[in-house]
Formats: sequence, structure tokens, C-alpha cells
Amino acid sequence: MQAAKSKVKNYRPLMLSIAAVPADSKDRKSTGYVFGSEILAIPADASNVDAAWESIKYFNGEEK
Repeated sequence: MQAAKSKVKNYRPLMLSIAAVPADSKDRKSTGYVFGSEILAIPADASNVDAAWESIKYFNGEEK
């Protein structure tokens, strides 16, 4: 792992939390799901936070 870390410029450990998605109250055996490709975030040091936020709102908006 150290060899891999040395190849990444400005390597920092990933801070990550995990939680279960809610179950359907009408069908406790059925749960929702989230794919990693559906997760969007804005880096703390982003240079254009407003544009990033607008993009996230667009991608999560109502279907047309």
C-alpha cells in the first residue's frame, strides 16, 4: 500500500461513512438502493461552488 500511496500526488486518506438505506414501511423486506455513480459531491476547496451546486440540483431534479 505504501508504494501505491507514494505514486499519488497529495495523497490523503478518504474519510467515509456508511449507512443503511431506509426500508419501505409497507414492505419491510424490500429496501432501496444507491449506486456509487449516483453520488455527487462538491470538494471543500472547489473554486466554483455555485456552479457545482447547480449541476447537482440539475442531476437530481425532476425527470422531464
